[in-house]
Amino acid sequence: MTEASLSTLAANNTKATTIDIGGTSISFTGNSTTPNTITYSVTGAKVDQAAFDKAVSTSGNDVDFTTAGYSVDGATGAVTKGVAPVYIDNNGALTTSDTVDFYLQDDGSVTNGSGKAVYKDADGKLTTDAETKAATTADPLKALDEAISSIDKFRSSLGAVQNRLDSAVTNLNNTTTNLSEAQSRIQDADYATEVSNMSKAQIIQQAGNSVLAKANQVPQQVLSLLQG
Repeated sequence: MTEASLSTLAANNTKATTIDIGGTSISFTGNSTTPNTITYSVTGAKVDQAAFDKAVSTSGNDVDFTTAGYSVDGATGAVTKGVAPVYIDNNGALTTSDTVDFYLQDDGSVTNGSGKAVYKDADGKLTTDAETKAATTADPLKALDEAISSIDKFRSSLGAVQNRLDSAVTNLNNTTTNLSEAQSRIQDADYATEVSNMSKAQIIQQAGNSVLAKANQVPQQVLSLLQG
């Protein structure tokens, strides 16, 4: 480690010192024209979550992390590459593309660009994680009892509807039977017998008319005899 001082300034009144610690380079830059101000940069350092949160929470300072062309704004958390916003694809890699391609296979499965199967999680979002994550149930027996009770109520409702449907079907069957019997009586009538009965009725009617006519003539004949 080299001790830095501002005793030997460059022509522009600045002095720079670099410290290398385990592959991490820390550069300090001071300017004599601006007292009590030192600018430093860190290259190759790994920052954990606690250190990141502490750096961001420091009031009055802007924290920017840059790696492989990607920049993280500590104040807003925004990640950019140049001026383009950065996203995370399904494989967990950083990308500047805001679209994801999925492929429908011949067997009906859906895969991403890497060939990994794509599933839908409980929230309806697409994921490559085959495991289903759900909140644990505090009282599973109670949940099962409620589910069974709901099923029983649903079965009761279905039973009532089924009974009404059975009654309607029975009424329709009775109506169909009565119509079939009436049609059978009409179709099975003996037309020869019925014609014979009609002829007999006509003869009887004619005989009755003849007897009635003769009966009407008897009083006239009696009156003729009395007058003679």
